[in-house]
Amino acid sequence: MIGAAEFEGLAAGSRHVADALARQQQRLAGIIPRLAEARPEDIHDGRVAARRLRSLLKTYRPMLEQRRARLYRLDLRSFARALGAVREADVLAALVDGLLAGDAAIGPTTRERAVRLTERERSAARAALTERLAGPEWRALCRALLRHGDDQRLLAEKGAALEQALDRVDRPFRKAMRLLENTPSDADALHRLRLAFKHCRYALESVADVAPVEASSLLRSLRRVQDSIGSHRDVVLARRWVESNRIQLGARLAGRLDQLLVERDADLLVEAVKRSRKVRSTHRRWRSACRRAIRATSPARA
Repeated sequence: MIGAAEFEGLAAGSRHVADALARQQQRLAGIIPRLAEARPEDIHDGRVAARRLRSLLKTYRPMLEQRRARLYRLDLRSFARALGAVREADVLAALVDGLLAGDAAIGPTTRERAVRLTERERSAARAALTERLAGPEWRALCRALLRHGDDQRLLAEKGAALEQALDRVDRPFRKAMRLLENTPSDADALHRLRLAFKHCRYALESVADVAPVEASSLLRSLRRVQDSIGSHRDVVLARRWVESNRIQLGARLAGRLDQLLVERDADLLVEAVKRSRKVRSTHRRWRSACRRAIRATSPARA
């Protein structure tokens, strides 16, 4: 992590990069000791912190020491993937329980069959994670992540101007806008858009103070569409789970769950497309605000 004295000597763009990395590194370091309890919120926070760091390392790749950044990203990917099964099991259990709660077509006894199946998967996922967390490979991975976070050589470019950082942040938006040229109509297209928007959001957070009002509006748009597409993705995975467990669920319960999930799928697709389109206008306002900020801080204007 960049030291206080060295941080003060960084140019504006490099300072934003260093600060963004340091904040997520500190967050991840605080979460790692809590993972032994495998609480849903800690699992979620650990995955999010790892994803944010990986996204920042990708966004600012030219400003970083290439080999260190590549190894860092690989370790972060391993970390996030290790927590994935537990997180997916938690989301599935909540989704299935929410769909069936109070459903007049399904009685309590039948509903309990679905709950038992999802809880069985949650227990198995947590048992596997607990075993992994106690192993030497996991401890070595966590030590490596903490070393990455303390490596002051990661940031190679100390003199990057604010304009350079803003250009790097805008690159993932260009990809997202290209994806939006064709209205997403299926789960795969929506998933690609979700990943692109997620990268946009994490990149934007690192420079949000440049134009706080416009950044807040754009982040809000990104969060809303990300939530909609994420919920749609959860439904897609739940439908696959129903199909895989059709015998254990029984024909009636599996059919009812699939019906509810299909209805939810259609609603979320419409909602996700609608919210995606709103990102364009908020992104344009953000870019205009950035241009004004750059002009205001340029030497010619000083």
